[in-house]
Amino acid sequence: AGLIAEQLGGGQWARYRHVGSFDLLDAATDALLAHWLPGSGRELRDLPFFHHYLDDPEQTPEALLRTDIYLPVA
Repeated sequence: AGLIAEQLGGGQWARYRHVGSFDLLDAATDALLAHWLPGSGRELRDLPFFHHYLDDPEQTPEALLRTDIYLPVA
């Protein structure tokens, strides 16, 4: 739930929208890799994942910060 498959230059990516503190991004990414990926029927491609920060932390309350986590999948 909450994951979207997207075609970006060079292949498919799974995108998950994290809402909350940037301090929790590593835990959210780890959870995707440990819990979502094994049951997804997909495999990681040999590329780094990345975070796309959508909000300015100086303008947005920490609890409302949005970050898209992108995992390269096949």
